[in-house]
Amino acid sequence: MAESGSMAELFDVEEHTITYHIREIYKSGELEENPTTRKIRVVRTEGNRQVNREILFFNLDLVISVGYRVNSVKATQFRKFATRILHEYIQKKGLLLMMTDLRKAVSSTRVISAKWWNAYVKFDCLNAVFILK
Repeated sequence: MAESGSMAELFDVEEHTITYHIREIYKSGELEENPTTRKIRVVRTEGNRQVNREILFFNLDLVISVGYRVNSVKATQFRKFATRILHEYIQKKGLLLMMTDLRKAVSSTRVISAKWWNAYVKFDCLNAVFILK
């Protein structure tokens, strides 16, 4: 969980920019406010005194959404990082699902050569799709 000030620091923008994007995310219906926020009582130092404040904290879904909206060098780096991680995950998960589907298709087919299976694996790694009927 992060507060708007932490997100402003993370993405190297002013806090009012973060607040603007949060409002727009909720207004557009991209995310709902209730499941993505939590008020947490925090003791903060203001000047030379300790003050008890309720601060709004936001979950990872909102941080990611803000990161994809903010325009800064750090936000761009964040988007590249997040997109790379997502891309790698989808490729690995997609390959696993395709291999599972192929195994199901192979088990329902009477004869298939090992040579064909190896060809499928190689083509699959190159993002080609074969449908076995």
